[in-house]
Amino acid sequence: MSIKDMLTAYNLNPDNDAVKSFFERDNIWKILDIQRYEPSHSAFLVWFFNQKISQNSHIKYLLNLLIYKANETIVSDGWNKTVDMKKFANAILTGSYSVKAVSVEPEVFVNRLSKVPDSDRLDVFIRCVISIDDGLGNEQEKTLEIIIENKVDSTEGTAKIKTKGLSVCPSDYNSMSQTKRYYYSCSKEYSNRLRDNVDYQLFVFLTPERKKCDSPNYILISYQDMVDYVFENFLKSHDVDANAKSLIVAYLHNLGNPFNKNKKEIIAMTTEERELLVGFYNRNKQLFETMIEAMIQQATNDGDKEAADAFSTVKEELKKSSTRHYYAVNGKGRYLSYQVIEKYIKFKLDGGTPFDKILRNPDGSAITHIGPSFISTNPKGVTYNNAKGQKPYSFNYNSQDYYISTQLRDKDAKCNMWAFREYVNRTEPSFQIAVI
Repeated sequence: MSIKDMLTAYNLNPDNDAVKSFFERDNIWKILDIQRYEPSHSAFLVWFFNQKISQNSHIKYLLNLLIYKANETIVSDGWNKTVDMKKFANAILTGSYSVKAVSVEPEVFVNRLSKVPDSDRLDVFIRCVISIDDGLGNEQEKTLEIIIENKVDSTEGTAKIKTKGLSVCPSDYNSMSQTKRYYYSCSKEYSNRLRDNVDYQLFVFLTPERKKCDSPNYILISYQDMVDYVFENFLKSHDVDANAKSLIVAYLHNLGNPFNKNKKEIIAMTTEERELLVGFYNRNKQLFETMIEAMIQQATNDGDKEAADAFSTVKEELKKSSTRHYYAVNGKGRYLSYQVIEKYIKFKLDGGTPFDKILRNPDGSAITHIGPSFISTNPKGVTYNNAKGQKPYSFNYNSQDYYISTQLRDKDAKCNMWAFREYVNRTEPSFQIAVI
């Protein structure tokens, strides 16, 4: 097909106009020019979590996300180092708890919560009363605090203007980064008398890209995590008031709006938006590939090697993606092969299966076409990768490193990824893998 024919087909396809109209439509965030204004995002979170919802399920969605991501992203084990905190995490994972009361506030001064006389302000402060089933038919009421530091475009604050009267703090307090100060001053050790009954605390660092922060005690989450695990689940599972629903939908659209005059990057994307854009790309794939080739040639002619290399990288990655499989787990998500395997390992470990029993026959032998070098707790144990001089994919879960081969194939029944998902789908009704 000629370039002229491709452009004609693009212009005549009404589905392409529909995608453009979807993303260009106005909402109040765009009208007020606050698409990426950090305090507005914090204010929305405060409004959302303050909603009076049956069983406070929106808080439960948040807690499920935080406990899940804590095991992935937190550097320190401080969040669950006590037996009581581990019980709390298990209660969240098993759903053996209820949320009795919720209070959410923006811009809470540290000196209101702490003995530290500091004027720093917390972006979002959530206080909950939760009731945990002890497994013996008894319920124990506990107080939980969630402290969220929200960063949209800004970076973590470093040293601050000297704070007076810090006899309760270490000498280097004023030189600490923002998250380290907040963790230090708001931890239970320095709570003022109004917070003597705090049982659990979760410190959260929220960014568009799931950036790291200086404190090792913060759970790292992205706005995409919030969309996938909190907002979309909430909209799917609740008959939401029409006004509230319209506000949430407008907010989600704002997160995925690429037409921001100040920033080209989106903050997060809904499932609907992803499906629209994937369909848009698939319909116009040849045109996009031709455009990239033209950009490479133009950059080369202009002597712009950096741009030419960048477009060449995009070209190569698109080639790879054309043969790459994506998977859904229980009808949700869009994962690469090794990400699915990671989820499965965590699923089995949480269910009490020892790692050395995962992906093994009852007699301990390796499953056909998967082999013993598929997964390991030793990077050298993943021989698929070592044979090709490549590093395996790794992740840390409950203070243990795990390694997965990235030499995964799903072409036919003799391929390891094919054999993996066939085995899992046959043996695990609650963990079903589908090729997207």
